[in-house]
Amino acid sequence: MRPHGGVYKRRWMLAAVVTVTVFAAVAVTYALLVPPLQNADEMYHLHYAQLIANHAQLPGALFTEKQQPPLYYLIAALIIKAGGSLTALRLMSVALGVTTVALVMAVARELVPGRPAIAVGAGIVTASFPITVAVSASFSDDVLAWAAGAALLWCIARVLRSRSPSRKLLLVCGIAAGIGLLSKETDWLLVLALAVAIGMRLTVPIRPADLAVAALPAIAIGGWWFVRNVLTFHAVVPPLQPLTTTHPYLRSFGELKVFASGAVRSLFGPERADGGPLVRSFPIQVLIGVLFAMVVFVLAVAAWQASRRWSGWNRTSRLVAVIAAAVCAFLVAEWILNSVLFDLQPQSRYLFVAVALPATAMVWAGSIIARWLACRARFVVGTAVIVVTTLIGIDSLRVAVLRTP
Repeated sequence: MRPHGGVYKRRWMLAAVVTVTVFAAVAVTYALLVPPLQNADEMYHLHYAQLIANHAQLPGALFTEKQQPPLYYLIAALIIKAGGSLTALRLMSVALGVTTVALVMAVARELVPGRPAIAVGAGIVTASFPITVAVSASFSDDVLAWAAGAALLWCIARVLRSRSPSRKLLLVCGIAAGIGLLSKETDWLLVLALAVAIGMRLTVPIRPADLAVAALPAIAIGGWWFVRNVLTFHAVVPPLQPLTTTHPYLRSFGELKVFASGAVRSLFGPERADGGPLVRSFPIQVLIGVLFAMVVFVLAVAAWQASRRWSGWNRTSRLVAVIAAAVCAFLVAEWILNSVLFDLQPQSRYLFVAVALPATAMVWAGSIIARWLACRARFVVGTAVIVVTTLIGIDSLRVAVLRTP
C-alpha cells in the first residue's frame, strides 16, 4: 500500500537531496584532485576571466574564446578580485552543476506530472554521466550553460502547461532568457523555443504589458552584450575562430568515425586540456560501448512508447512532447552542422543544455521496461547498470587525476 501523500512526498524529497549531495561530493573530489589547467579549455576560460578581473574589459578580436557570452566570466572575475584561486573557481562550477541536477529534476516534474520517482530518476541519470561531474568540476562556461538550459526548459514546460502564463511566470521566463543569452550560444535555441511557447500560450489579442514583463528583463540582462558586439565587431556576435589554424571538418567517412567515437567517449569520461578524450583501457572501452548501447536502446523504447500512447495523451502533453522533440532535434542538427561547416567538435557536453529531456525520457522508458521484466531480472539488470556506471565513474576520476590510461 502506498504511504500517505505527505510521507510519500517527503521520501522523494529526501531522495532528491541525497542525489544532489552525493553528486556535489564527487564533483568536489574532482575539483580538488585534478591538476590545474588540465580540464578542457580551462586555460582559455581562465584568461577570459582574468582579463575582466585585472583590466575591466571584455576580449577583443584576437582573444581566444571571445565569442563566448560573458556572464560566467563576470561572476568568476568577482571571485578572482576577492582573491579566489582556480580551486575556488572550480567550486563555483560545482555549485552550478548541483543547480543543474536539481533543475533537471524540476523539469522532469513538469514533463511527467505526478510521478516524483521519474523526476528523481532523471536527476540520478544526469548526475551519473561522468561528463556531468567532470565538467561541473572544471572552470568552464559549459556548466552555466547547462544550468541556464535546464531553467529555460522548466519555463517552457511550465508555460505550455498553463492556460495563460501569469505575469509572475513571464517575469521568471524573462530572467531565465536573459541569463541564457549571456551564458552560451547553445542556450539561444532554448530562448527561441521559450519565446515560441509564450507566443502560443498568451491570450489573443496579446497585451503589450504581458510582452513587456517577459521581454524587458531579457533585454536588460543580455541585450547590452549584443550592442557591444555591434559597436566593437560590427556584428551581433564576435567572429568565430577555431583554437588551431589547421582544423578538421566533418566531411568524410573517416571524420564521421572520429566524430562518433569522440561523442561517445566524451559522454562517459573527462577530456584532455585541448578538449579531446582521454585514453581509456580496453575493458573500460567495452563497458562504455555496452552502456552507450543501453542508452540508445532505452531512448528508442521511449520514442516507440510515445508513438503508441500518443492518442491517449491530452493536447497539452502532445504539445510538450512535440516542443521537446523539436528542441532535441534542432540542437543535434546545430551540433553536427557546426562540425561540418566550422570546426569538428564532437564533445557531447554541447548537448547537455537540454539533458533534462533525454534523461526524463530514459527514466520514463526505464519504468516501462522494468514492468516488462520479472522481479529477479529487474534486480539483475538494475544491479548491472549500477555496477557498470560506478566502474566507469571511478575509472574516469582515475584518468582525470593521473592523466594516464
